[in-house]
Amino acid sequence: GKLSDAEKTIYVIHAPPNNTSLDLTSFGEHVGSKAVKKFIEKKQPLMTLHGHIHESAGKEAIGRTTAINPGNEHCIVIDMGNLKVEKVIELK
Repeated sequence: GKLSDAEKTIYVIHAPPNNTSLDLTSFGEHVGSKAVKKFIEKKQPLMTLHGHIHESAGKEAIGRTTAINPGNEHCIVIDMGNLKVEKVIELK
């Protein structure tokens, strides 16, 4: 089947996009997915949510897409009315 309209969809993708602030290990290596990065650059989804690299909490724009990795000590609250990050809660 056909995927939903990416520009109106929030994707939850475990691996973060390669060569971004969301895929850096504590050793400073970029270990994210090249395929995920290519998908985001090509399809420009509304928002993508990532994990896997726990030490790389953050938010980054990739074209029109907002890509987010909450890391292992944060929770991200997104207002679904305006699709903006309302707050970041530290879970320590």
